[in-house]
Amino acid sequence: MISRFTSRIGTSIAAVAAVAAGTCIGAPLASADPIPDCSVGVVTSGQQCTLAPGLSLNLIIKGGNGGAGGNGGAGGAGGDGDTGSQTVSGGAGGAGGAGGNGGAGAKWQGIYVNSTASPQILTFTIGANGAAGTSGNDGAAGTSNTGSGQADGEAGASGDGGSGGAGGEDSTVVISGITVAFAVGGDGGNGGNGGNGGQGGQSVGLTSNGTGGSTGSAGASGSGGNLTTTWLESPFIEIGSVFIADSADSTPPMWMQSYGRATGIQCLSDWSASWAEWANFGRGGDVCNRYIVWRNGAYVKTTDPEQGPFTSWEGK
Repeated sequence: MISRFTSRIGTSIAAVAAVAAGTCIGAPLASADPIPDCSVGVVTSGQQCTLAPGLSLNLIIKGGNGGAGGNGGAGGAGGDGDTGSQTVSGGAGGAGGAGGNGGAGAKWQGIYVNSTASPQILTFTIGANGAAGTSGNDGAAGTSNTGSGQADGEAGASGDGGSGGAGGEDSTVVISGITVAFAVGGDGGNGGNGGNGGQGGQSVGLTSNGTGGSTGSAGASGSGGNLTTTWLESPFIEIGSVFIADSADSTPPMWMQSYGRATGIQCLSDWSASWAEWANFGRGGDVCNRYIVWRNGAYVKTTDPEQGPFTSWEGK
């Protein structure tokens, strides 16, 4: 603790310096809040947490989805023509093609272990979805030629194609500037093609409509994910569990459980039938067995500790 005398001297020196500099005094110095320990739950983008040595995280990461492509513009209608005795209507413009859907961001699950001797600060960045592409402009209508004898109307202009959607951003987990886990964002969808313009009315009394534009192709989904996902699922990062990393020295021992059963009675679910000498007061008999083992940071139950399958254990 600073003595009162020392404190006064320090204040006096600071006051003199502050007055000389023409500044105010007395405001306390700000101190940064400590970065909290990593805990289970969904994180926010930009959040940080501290992972102690020997601890592991079960991470679930979803990348941003690609934006949908813009729709193509409609083709312009053809101008009216004239046969000399009647007006011939121009053909309608074709509809623009729909933009392609964006690809889904990849979804990945895995375990990160702090195998160093020092605490590590993790920074989480959740990738944003890509923006949708803009629609193409409609084509202008063709000019009509009527009232002056036989004449063809002009064809309508084709619509513009829609622009492609932007790709989704990657979701990342970074330590000291190095990405240690990530999920790739999906590609943006291509824009739809513009519709073709309608044919102008013909002096011989014929006309035809413009054809529609083709649909844009969908963007590719992000690669490298090991979990299924859809374009409708928003990007996120979740810490599924925090646990002590398995090692040869720290893994808890396996626990075999067994109970006796009457002959012909089936075992309960998740138990396997066997025979043991201890049953029937040491005379031997039918039993049911299972094993409780430590696997990937949690206790699980199984009938075969080597091959599984492994299911969650509720401590019962």
